[in-house]
Amino acid sequence: MTGTEHPPEKRQQFLAAFRKTRGVTEACHRTQIGIRTVYTWREEDEDFAAGWKDVLLEQNADLEQSILGAAIDGSERVHYDKDGNVRSSEKVLYPPLMVSAAQNRLGWSRKNTHELEGGVHLDHVKRVKREGAE
Repeated sequence: MTGTEHPPEKRQQFLAAFRKTRGVTEACHRTQIGIRTVYTWREEDEDFAAGWKDVLLEQNADLEQSILGAAIDGSERVHYDKDGNVRSSEKVLYPPLMVSAAQNRLGWSRKNTHELEGGVHLDHVKRVKREGAE
């Protein structure tokens, strides 16, 4: 099928799938639209191209928030035994340089995130054992 053979609502179905799956290939698969078709639509249809750009901007904002959240709040590192059972876990806080880079990227000031819950300061790299971990 060429781009002109698809009903107009297929473009919106693709954009909705693209928003949900975060990938062009997967969105094409779910909507049964060829990848060449969606790229042709993007080149030829200004409204479709604007919708595509909106999806990318939303995805970028989500990614930035995830990076900042991981930089500020840390992430969980899980340790498993040889049988695949959870042996222990710990929360890892990232170096201040990573936090600073994430803050700068998002335009956050250092004073907004300098002190975390419980008085843990970002000036120090600390590993905080989770409750119940060995």
